[in-house]
Amino acid sequence: MSEMETGIARLALEPPTHALELSPDRPLRDAGADGLGLFTFARHLAGLISGSAPQAGLAVGVFGMSGSGRTSILNLLRDALEGGRFTTEQWNPWLLGDCDLQQSFAEVLGKASGDARLVVAIDDADRLPPERLREVLRLMVAAAAGGGETIFVLTLTRGCVEQAVLAKAIQVELDIPLPDRAALQQLFLDRIDPLIAEARESGLVQPEHWMDVCATGIDPFLQTPRDVVRLVNAVASTFPAVRGEVNPVDFIALEALRLFSPVAYEAVRRRPAAFLLPTSARRSEDGSLDITLRYHERWSENVAEDLLDRSRTLLMRLFPRLTDVLGARTIAALPEDSWRALLLVASEDIFPIYFQLAVPRGAISNADLNQKLEHFGDTNQFAAALLELVRDSRPDAGARLQAFLQRLENHIGETSDREELEGALRALFQAADDLLRREENGRVDVDSQRHLRKIVRRGLMQVEQDQRPALLEEVLAGGGSIATTTDIVMMLGQQHGKYGGEWREGAETLVTLSQLAQIENIALTAVRDAAELGTLLGAPKMTDALSCWVTWNRGQCRTWVARAIADDEGLIGFLRPFMAAAGKPSLSARGPRVENRLDHRRLRPFLDPSSIVERVRRLSGSQSGSDQERQLMKRFVLDHELLQQATSADYSSDGDPTPAGETYAA
Repeated sequence: MSEMETGIARLALEPPTHALELSPDRPLRDAGADGLGLFTFARHLAGLISGSAPQAGLAVGVFGMSGSGRTSILNLLRDALEGGRFTTEQWNPWLLGDCDLQQSFAEVLGKASGDARLVVAIDDADRLPPERLREVLRLMVAAAAGGGETIFVLTLTRGCVEQAVLAKAIQVELDIPLPDRAALQQLFLDRIDPLIAEARESGLVQPEHWMDVCATGIDPFLQTPRDVVRLVNAVASTFPAVRGEVNPVDFIALEALRLFSPVAYEAVRRRPAAFLLPTSARRSEDGSLDITLRYHERWSENVAEDLLDRSRTLLMRLFPRLTDVLGARTIAALPEDSWRALLLVASEDIFPIYFQLAVPRGAISNADLNQKLEHFGDTNQFAAALLELVRDSRPDAGARLQAFLQRLENHIGETSDREELEGALRALFQAADDLLRREENGRVDVDSQRHLRKIVRRGLMQVEQDQRPALLEEVLAGGGSIATTTDIVMMLGQQHGKYGGEWREGAETLVTLSQLAQIENIALTAVRDAAELGTLLGAPKMTDALSCWVTWNRGQCRTWVARAIADDEGLIGFLRPFMAAAGKPSLSARGPRVENRLDHRRLRPFLDPSSIVERVRRLSGSQSGSDQERQLMKRFVLDHELLQQATSADYSSDGDPTPAGETYAA
């Protein structure tokens, strides 16, 4: 493991220390604070001056990029030359503005005194306009020609002035050594330590992700100590606005992109879909993929080649789907189902927070999610928290609910406390009917059944296989959604090829066949109890529950149906879910037109359709139900008459020889 990887791992594991603070971009004045080898270079320069400088004077050019520690070297040089033989004066012509350079230069030279030789440290000269820089060099040449003994040390960047002019003024050229990569990396890690250590407490920092993003994504942008200071200051200034709402690793990476590759950052900000790459941005058949590729070509053309490589490397770690589009090798990434829970920028829900520096209006904050999860394990309070989200009528309620259900799934996958798990699942079953009714009321912004299946599946996986039937029995003992109860049984049975599923050899099954039989009997008891209590009729997804019941015990189910439809109110209540699934009416010049029908075949497992025809005919002419329901009932009667005319057959039995009352459940 490299020194940087060791440092990253240490930060990911150590507890928080202190708050992240802004750092002044100040040069070093104390050799003891040097961690980048600058003092070693300054000491070498001091030895050159004290041991080799001719009596006639000398001009030394110290070359290094801005931010590489040039001013720190001049400060350390002055300390190293202290001792009586030299007087060091620092002169920064860039700070003089439009002042007379010649007069200021003369004032500095006038500070020579006694036997001590004067060393003039000239800083930031390369920041001057070219003509003023040439004037500084001319003054140095003139001072040497006049017989002065002054030693000039001038910091510059390569290429800031013509080489011929430079060669006339400077006799010795030295280049500041590039900072030791390990030392520069450690400087960054030490400065960013408080933020990472604090986030580790919340579980948002995955050591592998931090290592990968930092070592191969952020580090290539940090070329000088000033780069480190700029990045840490940027994060310290912006992160407090979204603390707890974004992943700190991804946030630091995006801030690095904003500072050092603003074109790439702006490309992400302006067209999120090109980086998040939902299915709509990757379709080749409608040209969406070509549009996405052209966008990446356009912004890439405006970035220098070396910077583009660094930018793309970092972007592909933040947005793993990019590797497919850009044709790069696949990069190891965290599983997609963890993106939302870890607040990664690759999550479509979380992405806007990184760029707005606030939770979008109407969205559920991570703090709110955590507050609701505090009741995890307390059945009553957690059910109340779920119902609060489910019954929210605001336009953005669906997004908030979906975010919570996704977070709940991941949270359940992290708990190992059996008692908490039971309490949370019991609460989920208590709130499930309200969740499913959202869809029956036309709110299809959340696929409730899919989320419920995934959450229960994750919960079952938290206990050993031999304990799973007992866990479900404990959960169902608290009552709750019959629809969810039967749907979970169907999910478990489909893994064994039952309920329309397909069994595959070697495929994972959450329970064994004998355990499935136990769970079916538990569910059968729950359905019977709901029927006796009168809560089955009109329950969400009642038709699915009845389909299971008629499979497990046909006779009992049909007996209950006969009792439930004894009056007209019960008959309409029984038929309503079948009619709701029959399609929506469309308006025409002739009034409501029904697209589908109340299918006789769907009713046959539960009753003899011919036995209710006359009652349905009468109800279709009454004011009971909606226009759509009355149209469906009229069509039901018409279908019956047409079938009789076509076959002259009694279809009151579906041909199933199974005797009434025979039990199918184990």
